[in-house]
Amino acid sequence: MTRVPLTLRLEGPLRDRLEVVSNLTEVSMNQLINHAVEEFLGNVTPDLERDLEDKLRQLRDYVAADENFVEAIRQLVEAEADIPDPLEGEVFQAEPLSEPQAKFREMLSRDAL
Repeated sequence: MTRVPLTLRLEGPLRDRLEVVSNLTEVSMNQLINHAVEEFLGNVTPDLERDLEDKLRQLRDYVAADENFVEAIRQLVEAEADIPDPLEGEVFQAEPLSEPQAKFREMLSRDAL
């Protein structure tokens, strides 16, 4: 497994305690920190998975309970496509003032697609 360097900032007393435990157990502070993080993630991950599954179930229940959900989305899409919005402005072609401006406009056009 690849090891990746990480800068870690610990409060002074916590770092002191870590050093004492490291010296007493003859285990490096790095190994102790890796073990602690692994244990923490092992404890918290199942709870997070349950929470996410519960949220997803709630969302599915909400969509299923709303008989008009799909129809409302269809109407929204239709209105966006059919009804002109004066705030959207108009597309027009203007002559570039310079080569950099032309390249900039070209980049903007590509990103819009």
